[in-house]
Amino acid sequence: MTVRALVTSTGAVRLAVSGMREAGSAVARNRARRRVSAALRAELAGIPGAPSADLLVSARAAAARAPFAELRAAARQALDTALGARP
Repeated sequence: MTVRALVTSTGAVRLAVSGMREAGSAVARNRARRRVSAALRAELAGIPGAPSADLLVSARAAAARAPFAELRAAARQALDTALGARP
């Protein structure tokens, strides 16, 4: 998963997830997008006082079949990189 972040002053985190064509059919891409979105939202909920930002995420093919715990770990790492390490 690739995350791009733009810090904003809106006071909210907005999330856009795109499914890469390499993920396969539309069904596989949508499954990957939904799973990545759920993992990111779960991780964002754990960040107290998360900075307001616009996040653009590219879901890779492996996201459709990876265990959810691995997706959350990847989401945590990607958010730490994009938004800065957590305290």
